[in-house]
Amino acid sequence: MIQKKQYVGRLLWVFAILFAMYFYFRYPDSFRAEGVVAFVEQYHEQSLLVYFAISILRGFFLIPSTPFVLAGLLLFPEDNMWVFVISMLGVLFGCSIVYWFSDRLGFGDTLRKKHEGVYLELKRKMEQYGFPIVMLWSFFPIVPTDLICCIAGTIRMSFLRFSLAIFIGESFLILGYMYIKSGLIPLFLGS
Repeated sequence: MIQKKQYVGRLLWVFAILFAMYFYFRYPDSFRAEGVVAFVEQYHEQSLLVYFAISILRGFFLIPSTPFVLAGLLLFPEDNMWVFVISMLGVLFGCSIVYWFSDRLGFGDTLRKKHEGVYLELKRKMEQYGFPIVMLWSFFPIVPTDLICCIAGTIRMSFLRFSLAIFIGESFLILGYMYIKSGLIPLFLGS
């Protein structure tokens, strides 16, 4: 029964990715810079809702949040606080999805069966130092946050501690992007 659920979950995940790819190739103009800018200018409030939906859906596809945060900062230069809130909600939702479904999709079984020693060592380290590991891992943009979420979900790290660590690490990362953007945009525009 569990294998059937894992199969169905993986199948739904693949169909969602295929649907997104179909939409991308069917309507390529919607994804070009000019199309996005025109939409944002014409429908500012609605575009914030679209940005929110995309930030939430991003988690299902295991796409890093950095490009979406940077895009939000560039598309909504006057709405930095909204970009921060939407980005954090998207990150927390995406990380929660990976956390809760990592074991249900069989990642934990695979890790335990194929690499039992690595699994036991990871479990021991995460039980002992899980909070700082997750927090620091989520702060660095070059490492995939979804990987640490998968590990935390597989070994069943406390969800509250996990969520708080992700929130702190990603908050500093997004605030760093906001700070860098506020210094770089005027530099490039000559203002």
